[in-house]
Amino acid sequence: QEFNNLLKKYPSTKFLDTVYKVMASIYLKKKDIENAVAMYRKIVENESFDYDTRRAAQYYIGKIYEREGDYIKAIEEYQKLIKNFPEPHSEPAHPSNEIDEAYINKLKEKISKPG
Repeated sequence: QEFNNLLKKYPSTKFLDTVYKVMASIYLKKKDIENAVAMYRKIVENESFDYDTRRAAQYYIGKIYEREGDYIKAIEEYQKLIKNFPEPHSEPAHPSNEIDEAYINKLKEKISKPG
């Protein structure tokens, strides 16, 4: 609630992406997947944020769904990552750089071979 109040008071803070990330983290700890994804989606969709920040947020959406075992949604989100953020993250070790068609195909195999 305090973060929502902060956003109402300072809607264009230069730390907006950080506020969204912290809120996403809090939602994840509370097992509120829908709101966690919504916070990362706000980052992805805000073109005023830098490329790496937006790319990372798109990756985290896919990762949330993958960890939840919702491979269909994870695949959809990773495909958006590849399509909308084709350049790698500037940090070579960033995990979003590991997402490619081969990674997606491994997730597809998990759908066709459950367990």
